[in-house]
Amino acid sequence: MDFNEKRPDDEKVLDYLSSKVKADRHILEFLLARGLKTESAIRDWIEPEVNIPELMGNFPDMSKAVGILKEAVKAGGRIALIGDSDADGLCSLLILDDALSGAEKSLFVCGGPAHGIGEADIDAVLKSKPAVVVSADVGISEHKAAKAFKERGIRFIITDHHYPSGEPAEASAVIDSCLSHPDTEIAGCAAAFCLAAAYKLSLDKDFDKIKIACDIETSGLSPSQNEIIEIGAVRFSGFRVIDRFSSLLKPSSRISPEISVLTGISNLELEGAPGRVETLRRFREWIGNDTLIFHNAPFDTSFIDSEFRKYTGCALANDVIDTLPMSRSCLPSQSHKLEHLKDYFGINAEAHRALPDAETARKLYTILSHFRTPAFKVFVEQNLPLAALGTVSDNIALKGTSRALVKKHLAGILNVRRYSLRTLIKKLAISRENLREELSRKLIPFLNAPKRMGEPRLALEILQADSKKNISASFNRVKELNDKRQRDMRLHFEEVLTQIRENGLNKKPVIMVKAEKLPPGLRGPAASRISQIFGKPSVVFTSSSFDWTASARGSGRDMLELFKKCGKGAEYGGHPGACGIRIKKDDLGQFIDDCETYFEDMPAQKIPRADIMWDDWLGKNIKSFLEILEPFGNGNPLPLFAAEEMNCVSVSQKGDKFLLRLKKNAKLLNIIAGEDPGCGVMDVIFTALTRKKRIIFFLKSWKKK
Repeated sequence: MDFNEKRPDDEKVLDYLSSKVKADRHILEFLLARGLKTESAIRDWIEPEVNIPELMGNFPDMSKAVGILKEAVKAGGRIALIGDSDADGLCSLLILDDALSGAEKSLFVCGGPAHGIGEADIDAVLKSKPAVVVSADVGISEHKAAKAFKERGIRFIITDHHYPSGEPAEASAVIDSCLSHPDTEIAGCAAAFCLAAAYKLSLDKDFDKIKIACDIETSGLSPSQNEIIEIGAVRFSGFRVIDRFSSLLKPSSRISPEISVLTGISNLELEGAPGRVETLRRFREWIGNDTLIFHNAPFDTSFIDSEFRKYTGCALANDVIDTLPMSRSCLPSQSHKLEHLKDYFGINAEAHRALPDAETARKLYTILSHFRTPAFKVFVEQNLPLAALGTVSDNIALKGTSRALVKKHLAGILNVRRYSLRTLIKKLAISRENLREELSRKLIPFLNAPKRMGEPRLALEILQADSKKNISASFNRVKELNDKRQRDMRLHFEEVLTQIRENGLNKKPVIMVKAEKLPPGLRGPAASRISQIFGKPSVVFTSSSFDWTASARGSGRDMLELFKKCGKGAEYGGHPGACGIRIKKDDLGQFIDDCETYFEDMPAQKIPRADIMWDDWLGKNIKSFLEILEPFGNGNPLPLFAAEEMNCVSVSQKGDKFLLRLKKNAKLLNIIAGEDPGCGVMDVIFTALTRKKRIIFFLKSWKKK
């Protein structure tokens, strides 16, 4: 049986994890099989959190982008927001629109089914006479737009999550996760949220004031008997780090082994440390009159004041902020040690030394003083659900931040106060009980329909509606377009499937099909369906006068890498799971040959193996088991269970599906299969999902005994 058998060491790891993590052993065994080996990784999976400070800190241009927006708003300049017209781009626009409430602004969406800012879009933006243009879920490859804005002195901020086709477009600031931190796969709306959140935080009058976060290491606990042996400090303003100070100080005597273990500083290091007087005078001059931030300030300031008086002739007179009482006020039941707070808030920092601890104090101060204010909490509650919705819509791998967004914040979409969204959820009869499935099946296709059918502006109109009168006409028109999209999909997709099967394209490592009758706006949905049906990467082409345009879905493969390797001279863009390419007609044949060769030369994808053996505990607790591991999708596939020597006692057919009744030890399991395996004893691998509060099992493979 294809089963991820446990290695001998896995039992030891499971024993350790069971003692540290409050989760059933079945959950831990499953996560271990999925490659999560550490306590922290498993905790993050079971209780994921969106770490907004860390996420925002990953963008080097964040301070620059926020400064551009603040300057434009202060001067009364217009800000033009332009986004892709799919659900991800629309959610991005709504998030930025909310952050910039009160500013002069205009909203635009890119036209047509293709991804990108066309000439008509550029003209429309320029007519609004903006001082700043902000793109949403688009922009990193928009060289024409960037050039047009630059020639007119318009500053351009890109928020995107795509890799550029070649060099990135020139912009005043770039907030693009694929450029700054490609290992963290997020949707465009998450990048837009980071900029929007940073701008909202910057409106606090104290936010941009220069401060210095400090930490010291000492040879003991008494300022009168012990000495400072290391100083670390970070001067910052808002999100921008201005300068750092870090130095060891040579002590008058050797430090004890206990202090060396505690601080990570050895006597050998201290032998070559700078002189104490010189370092303290240099530090005193460096801090000037800026406000100092410490965690447990009385300890640090007592040492610094004592040594300033002794070696520089003056006391420590700077204003001081202590994050310890702040944390006690915000989190009364939480441990307030800096190390524990670092873990609680997911602050990334190195081991216990002065400068890393100063970095932690800086981030902790920002979280406690700005992120936890009532106004910012409301902003987060209203906009993280939009980022979660956009993430679900865009085939993003459900790992890390993206999984946390969907798991923790998607349900909040029902509490978003925007009139248009509340009305759409009501009109489309989306229920709380089956929320993600119905958002994916109803709301997201509805929002995508105007783009797919060539009327992208309609989606923005309906989301900007603020009354029943305004929304009714737009809703009815979008409904007509969505109904037509569904009819066109049914009509043409069967032809595409027939073409694939008759030409044996489904037997190739990547399915590449020319769908000449398929409306261009349906390329992406068609590629997704093909990958789901055949379990392979797919590329769907539609044609125009001079070129072919394609949408690709990876089914676990990096399609963007494929385009980089094989699409010489072509325009392409997107992210690994979903991307597009435009290629000249004369080059298509060679491109297809190169792609097929590329996949043939790649190692074959491993046949999926079961994650865990089915047992009585899973039979009783499958609902809670799935709830902990959700959401499932790209990057987090449904769990696979293995069961041995199951007796198939009956098979009944319903449509193109078969219902198997499997029995073992007087216990029955009903499983849906795509074909009839016949009755008898067999080993099976199957999966499970929740649909309308019911658990449904699907057969993936079997082996007769």
